[in-house]
Amino acid sequence: ALPIYPGGSQRIMISTRPAEPIKIGRKLYVLKGIKQLEGKPSALINEDVYQEGDTIKDYRIAKITDDSVLFKHTKTGELKILRFGN
Repeated sequence: ALPIYPGGSQRIMISTRPAEPIKIGRKLYVLKGIKQLEGKPSALINEDVYQEGDTIKDYRIAKITDDSVLFKHTKTGELKILRFGN
């Protein structure tokens, strides 16, 4: 369990597969884990925990699945997907 991720006593999915980072602004974002947190899907991205509806810069998290996070630009509607590598 990661101490940085709330609910550390619960089972947590941390990928051993390399993640494919995405760039938002000048920063790279890497998906490190996905789990249910209080009944909602949450994603550990870099060192922070996000849920659907949260934003990073101008991108809102539209959907969190078992292995990916879908971002949608709040103005242009451009989509970016952050997922575990294969």
